[in-house]
Amino acid sequence: MFQTGLLILTSSPRILTCNVVAYLKAAKHIVKKTLYIKLEPNQNQLWPAQPPVFTPFELSLIRKLIPDIYYKAAGVCSHLDIRVLQSCFKDANVNEAHLRTSFDVVLTDTFHKVTDVERYVSHQFNRKCTNYQNLADKLPEESQDSTVNNHDLTTTNGCYKTYESVCLGGTFDRLHIGHKVLLSEAVLHASEKVVVGVTDGNMLKGKLLWELIEPIEVRMRVLTEFLKEVDSTLHYDVIPIYDPYGPTIVDPNLKCLYVSDETLSGGKRVNEERAKKGMPPMVLRSVNLAEDVCRTGHEEFKISSSTLRSRALGTVLQPPQQKPHLPKRPYIIGLTGGILPGRPAYAKLINAFGKGILAADGTVDRKKLGAIVFASKEKRQLLSSFVWPEIDTLLQQKIRDLSNNGTKVIVLEVAMLLEAGWDRYVHQVWVSIVPEKEAIR
Repeated sequence: MFQTGLLILTSSPRILTCNVVAYLKAAKHIVKKTLYIKLEPNQNQLWPAQPPVFTPFELSLIRKLIPDIYYKAAGVCSHLDIRVLQSCFKDANVNEAHLRTSFDVVLTDTFHKVTDVERYVSHQFNRKCTNYQNLADKLPEESQDSTVNNHDLTTTNGCYKTYESVCLGGTFDRLHIGHKVLLSEAVLHASEKVVVGVTDGNMLKGKLLWELIEPIEVRMRVLTEFLKEVDSTLHYDVIPIYDPYGPTIVDPNLKCLYVSDETLSGGKRVNEERAKKGMPPMVLRSVNLAEDVCRTGHEEFKISSSTLRSRALGTVLQPPQQKPHLPKRPYIIGLTGGILPGRPAYAKLINAFGKGILAADGTVDRKKLGAIVFASKEKRQLLSSFVWPEIDTLLQQKIRDLSNNGTKVIVLEVAMLLEAGWDRYVHQVWVSIVPEKEAIR
């Protein structure tokens, strides 16, 4: 298996459209991580390079092929980072040397001379690659048929419009196939600039597991890298936004707004706000949602960042460190948590901070206690001096008791686990996420 691959598609647009799934199925057994796809339709030979010539119908098929590749990849090779290079639609002679990652293998859909492939890759990408494979040898015979039976090749009138500036927005957490379809369509219809608003701030709070959303800097960097790789001919403005409108109601020069099927109503509201400000309306273009074929019964139909965040729960972020001073059994897991009322430290808390920290039922109101403790470093240290020794004693005793009883796995739910240094008693640390409203209600 190779980490990164380049797939060059040179067959006719009609054949490429029919064989997308077959190409992806073959490639997933060769490439492990990232697959760049370069479209060179109707090129019987890669070298010397020939200027592309397409009928309007063929050009329409090629444009449809880009999102179709992503949609099909969602069901065939969702683990691969697919990137369809689009610069050729703006400039047929553009060089693709801007790619961040070198590819370890070159794949083609039909047979080409090795020397032609080497010269093409050297000229087009300023790279050398000694590994070359022809996917035609790996496709089932029925996949190599040039007919279009049972395949929807809806004709169009060949009309195709681009816009100087195209805009779109979203959270763009954990860049996935659905994002790539939306971004690629925006890139395809932009002639000069693409503006991307990336949601941040309070707008994130209502999203499922928003605590796991990647930092804004990470999301913006990943977006920018993807856009510049798929089309290096455009200018990109990737900016954070803190309201539903972002630059769309500030910049009158934005011409087109790309939305998904479920956010089309939001696009209409954007134009309503622009009208109030005397701005011309933006052309609204919607993109179909990408189906998540790997979803379970409780997950969304579409590929979504929320689902990806849910699936991230329980994954190991860092392999457990070796701790020779701990016996292999019982295996101890430290789970961060809060302080239970009614322990020996309870009276000390009342004496130190007063009855004002108690709730109506007599338990410690953590919100009231936190307002006092975290406003003062000295009081926070005072709290720790009361509570931590008590917990330390209880921890050691409980571990001994369970170990003597033959327990194989112990889960310790302890507040301030890392701060107090109690992780020295555990083999692995687990962290639970409790929304603030739930934690203090």
